[in-house]
Amino acid sequence: MAETEARVSKNFLRVLVDPEDPNIDIVAVHGLNPTNTEFHAELTWTAGGKLWLRDFLPKQLPKARVLLFGYNSNVAFETSTAGVREQAENLLNRLRAKRRGAPDRPLLFVCHSLGGIVVKRALVHAKLDKTYISIGRATYGIAFFGTPHRGGEFVKLGDIAATIARALLRNPRNTFLEALRADSLFADDLVQDFRQQLEDYHLLSIYETRPMGKLGLIVDQKSTTLGLAGKRETQIAIDADHANVCKFPRIDGDDYEQVADNVVDLAERAINNFAKQQRMEALSAPADPLVSEQNSRIFMVPYTSNPDFVGREATLSKLKHRLGPSHGSNQMHVQTRAVLYGLGGVGKTQIAIEYAWWVRDQFPEASVFWVHASTADRCHQTLSQIGLECKVAGIESPNADKLKLVKAWLESNDSGTWLMIIDNADDSEVFFKSHKGDLGNSGAMNQPPLKTGLGSYIPECSHGSILVTTRNKQVGIKLTRNRDVIEVAAMSQAESIELIRKRIEGDSSDDSDLAVLTEQLGNLPLTLVQAAAFIQENTLSIKTYLDILQSSDEARVNLLSQAFEEMGRDSAVPNAVTTTWMISFNQIKEQQPYAAGLLSLMSFFNRQDIPKSLLSHDEKDLVELEKALGVLKAYSFITASVQDKSFNMHRLIHLVTRKWLEIEGEAGQWAERGLAAVAESFPSADYENWTECAALLPHSYAVLHSAKDETAVLVYLLYNTASYLWYRVQWKGAEKLYTQAFKIGTRVQGSEHPNTLATMNGLASTYRELGQLDKAEPLGEGVLEIMKRVLGLDHPDTLTSMNSLAITYYQLGQLDKAEPLGQEVLKIRKRLLGLEHPYTLTTMNNLASTYRQLGQLDKAEPLGEEVLKIRKRVLGPEHPDTLKSMGDLALTYVELGQLDKAEQLGEEVLKIMKRVLGPEHPGTLSSMNNLASTYGDLGQLDMAEQLGEEVLKIRKRVLGPDHPDTLIIMNNLASTYLELEQLDKAEQLGEEVLKMMKRVLGPEHRSTLTSMHHLAITWKKQSRDRDAIGLLLECVRLSTKVLGSAHPDTVSKKEWLEYCQNASFGQIRGRARIRRVFKPYRERSDPVGRVTRCTRGRGRSGRSPRKHA
Repeated sequence: MAETEARVSKNFLRVLVDPEDPNIDIVAVHGLNPTNTEFHAELTWTAGGKLWLRDFLPKQLPKARVLLFGYNSNVAFETSTAGVREQAENLLNRLRAKRRGAPDRPLLFVCHSLGGIVVKRALVHAKLDKTYISIGRATYGIAFFGTPHRGGEFVKLGDIAATIARALLRNPRNTFLEALRADSLFADDLVQDFRQQLEDYHLLSIYETRPMGKLGLIVDQKSTTLGLAGKRETQIAIDADHANVCKFPRIDGDDYEQVADNVVDLAERAINNFAKQQRMEALSAPADPLVSEQNSRIFMVPYTSNPDFVGREATLSKLKHRLGPSHGSNQMHVQTRAVLYGLGGVGKTQIAIEYAWWVRDQFPEASVFWVHASTADRCHQTLSQIGLECKVAGIESPNADKLKLVKAWLESNDSGTWLMIIDNADDSEVFFKSHKGDLGNSGAMNQPPLKTGLGSYIPECSHGSILVTTRNKQVGIKLTRNRDVIEVAAMSQAESIELIRKRIEGDSSDDSDLAVLTEQLGNLPLTLVQAAAFIQENTLSIKTYLDILQSSDEARVNLLSQAFEEMGRDSAVPNAVTTTWMISFNQIKEQQPYAAGLLSLMSFFNRQDIPKSLLSHDEKDLVELEKALGVLKAYSFITASVQDKSFNMHRLIHLVTRKWLEIEGEAGQWAERGLAAVAESFPSADYENWTECAALLPHSYAVLHSAKDETAVLVYLLYNTASYLWYRVQWKGAEKLYTQAFKIGTRVQGSEHPNTLATMNGLASTYRELGQLDKAEPLGEGVLEIMKRVLGLDHPDTLTSMNSLAITYYQLGQLDKAEPLGQEVLKIRKRLLGLEHPYTLTTMNNLASTYRQLGQLDKAEPLGEEVLKIRKRVLGPEHPDTLKSMGDLALTYVELGQLDKAEQLGEEVLKIMKRVLGPEHPGTLSSMNNLASTYGDLGQLDMAEQLGEEVLKIRKRVLGPDHPDTLIIMNNLASTYLELEQLDKAEQLGEEVLKMMKRVLGPEHRSTLTSMHHLAITWKKQSRDRDAIGLLLECVRLSTKVLGSAHPDTVSKKEWLEYCQNASFGQIRGRARIRRVFKPYRERSDPVGRVTRCTRGRGRSGRSPRKHA
């Protein structure tokens, strides 16, 4: 009856074979359950009605007790890590109960497929939990049948697990497969922690060689074997698929004979090894009282357990798995060592304290020793103190070599199992280099100077473990021989908030304030505890402390410099965060001056994504550069990107480094060098350089902010940065930097220096794009006059200034000035630069736009088509200049009435602009507006309305409601409402935009006249004849004055005036006729002009920034 209940429950550990006086236990663990039946535990090992563990194996191992473990495997693996952990502990708990009378009896595990994951997890857990430690020690070997240990060349372990599920389960659920694919069963902690124990076991790795139907080979040899050297692993190939790799129908079958022979050999070796251990224990002499006293546990940790310690479970788990004292008795006689490294203040020492107290509680037989290693004297003193505390023979002799005696005693069996924690091992000079009298010269110990580093005095033996804490990863790697190097990162936000709440009793701040505080302090335990101490000592609220912290960099540094008392820190190590880091800065400066220089330079850049190119501009030897960067990474002062092409600095390290440089009196020189580095690297604002400019932009802002002296280099960087912002239509930012460059350039280089003139032209172009035409026109005319006189008419900068002014005239509607100036520039540029030079093409395109606005369409069309053809060939089809030509030509097609061509070209350019420039780029918005107008001309009014409202919403947000481009969109949308007979909307928007255009553009601007025209038609359709006629009369008068009586726009307005005066609106025949005379103004898609170049100064040669043509 009991067996039936066990099967039904699916959770059991049942004895299959129970001989008298067994000498070994063999436990079988199955994998996934194909049919979810209660017999799967037996059927995993059964073929032809024969369960080989019960029916065959006892004939070869008559004294072996065989146990069968059953569990609900499908649920366990679907719940991933949590389910497997639960079943692993279930296995340990049941097995401990079954072995209560003989806990030291040798033990073997036999497991199939994913059942091997349960066994591995159980053995890892057994190392951590004292309750099950006898199971880990008794386990001699494991036979893995098709268990995946690692992925293939292009396959993750999770994918292999999902393949197993598809092969063994008829219809696995998608959630089940995803849980397996997620790789959580094979998380790094299990893979790494079990790998740490591999040397403790002997393994049989049995793998399949037959495919499983269409799924092929489920787990190949590479995945199911571990590649251990010598006799540690035996690999066996079985002529079977994954489901049958562990089933043997005949005792005389070739596959069974091979497997059984190896299992028997493994069992016999386990039995013999156990017998040998028992004989050694029997021969050992009983310890006398003195030795017993020496072997009693000694706990030399100078800190109490920290009641406020929070989190860090993952790091502690790694230490427990990989460094536990049980590893000291490993069969390979190799000492286990680990290092905790990370930024000063990140909590390494606190983790070490927590681990030390865990060892004290879990392993009462183990001693724990703490060594202060911040200086050679401190290290020597605490090592010597170990000898005194443990009463090492000869330690009190005046001439004794105390460190040598302590090392020898710890390496002897007299010391028992022990853990040594070497704390604050930051200085490589203490451990690895000779000193001139300062190393180990402790007056308290009266010890003569040492001739070698203290690293040679660290004991090495299999019964002792070493844990090192250090800010310097390189020191940690040397001390642990690169065995277990564990980085301690900042705490999570949840851990940080929990720590603050523990340290500030009774605080009622909500989590949002605490989240801001912890983020501002970098989630570093030392900064958090320091903040909590300051808050409590001064009876502040979290909000008040935050206000002080965020008020300025100076206040932030001041707060971080406050000393405080903290449990669990070496009294010789300062508590203030800034002082802690500055000690490391000085250490690096003394030992690695080039690395200290790089840190100083980086502190003046933006702290994120610092390109390596900024650090190597001085052409320093690349090997030295990498070594210096390695030092900074080892101290966790910087972190590298995936490909080591850029670096990040911690927020507070960035700030404190600057403070350190101020204290050292070196801030000014490094600020100047930072400015020079960015100025040297910042390229011209050409389209092909935009990616590089974008990467350098944050660093340009940073060094410009820190610049104190007015120099030519500063002017150069201001100009180049402004030019890039201008090209990326960030005109407010460009205006600010151009203004600074102009003012400083005037003082440093003079008002008529070419660089000063370049910034003037850039500022004039920026005013134009901001819609401040009243500023753009006089400044543009002034700079052109000076350039003609100083540089000459044919100078490239003069031509650029002429071209820019022509664009300003164009936007002012002064076409009579724009056309001749544009023709003059084009003529000279063709002569000097050639037809296909980008600047010549820009002038040609601008002139084509002017012809279009003048109504000279017979000139505009061929010139626009010629420019587009050349630009596609020279610049490429997706270059911004090419896209501009496409948009302008589409407008010309509209004016020519070729609406199908305009629609096709407009849709094409909008699609490319959205992808290349972005959906909110002014050029993209212009294209959207132009296409909306084309839809209106084609009678597709619903599409015109939808697109017009979308672009107006974006333009108001991006450019502002008063920008000329926004006003033009409003005017066009009003005309669309008019054609849709939505007269109330048309009237309201039309009156609003006319009022704004008169104020922003002036009453005679062409766009203002178009707005007047549209509103008059709206009033006419609302039967407001008198208002409509009066507005049209004014509109015709101004249009005749500005454009001339023969201009198509003037003619159109006259026709409408005639109709309004002589006919009712219903007498106007046909929508086509209405649309011909009522043609909305088409905004050209010219987003920008170009500005002149600026040279760097100080004799700079090589590339100069491209001027805006």
